[in-house]
Amino acid sequence: MESNELIVVILLLQVLALVGAWFFAKVSDRIGNKSGLMVMLILWTVVCVGGYFVEGKMQFYIMAAAVGLVMGGVQSQSRATYSKLLPQGVKDTTSYFSFYDVLEKGATALGSFSFAFTGQLSGGMRVSVMALAVFFLIGLLVLIRVRIPHTRAEVKV
Repeated sequence: MESNELIVVILLLQVLALVGAWFFAKVSDRIGNKSGLMVMLILWTVVCVGGYFVEGKMQFYIMAAAVGLVMGGVQSQSRATYSKLLPQGVKDTTSYFSFYDVLEKGATALGSFSFAFTGQLSGGMRVSVMALAVFFLIGLLVLIRVRIPHTRAEVKV
């Protein structure tokens, strides 16, 4: 792809991430944080599987749009859900969110390493996106076991 086409992809990702954050906030209001995150993890898995089959520019743009929507939603939703898991009565949440940020950076590094390592072993990126799908499925299995307060009344900030 040409440089100007890649710039369009980046802009598309950013704008749709904003839309995704707004949209999934509405979804979360209806079905709850945990269910919303579970939907997003399933969508991430679908996006990864779809990424395996992308061959043309138009398919790439469609996939970038899907990534943008889910990316914005999962980032905002995961932070909101994490805040519900904090102990009640905590006034200074800085250390908790610092821990969250360290875990997020570690997950980014692990995901990037896995993507590159799998690509190196397989000789292409198609298998790498499937490896990322495995991480999303593992995240879904872990999330199923997490208990999250469902009402605003249960969470006192």
